Amino acid sequence: MTPTVPRHGTATVTFTVTNTGSRAGTDIVPVYVAQPVSSVVVPPQRLVGFARVTLDPGASKVVQVSFRPRRWA
Repeated sequence: MTPTVPRHGTATVTFTVTNTGSRAGTDIVPVYVAQPVSSVVVPPQRLVGFARVTLDPGASKVVQVSFRPRRWA
């Protein structure tokens, strides 16, 4: 299913990040969107947000990134 967002609404992506390594670390997790139908040439993916996550070894964290559709309009 491809979710839809009203033109003036906000989309929120929720995902879990897990540190599978043996040391604590920080990572920047990017969120990209694709616009399959467009009357103009657009890149296949566009960066709309990101989250910086710091985790201890073996730890997980649920992360949310919100963005407005106009970011890729």
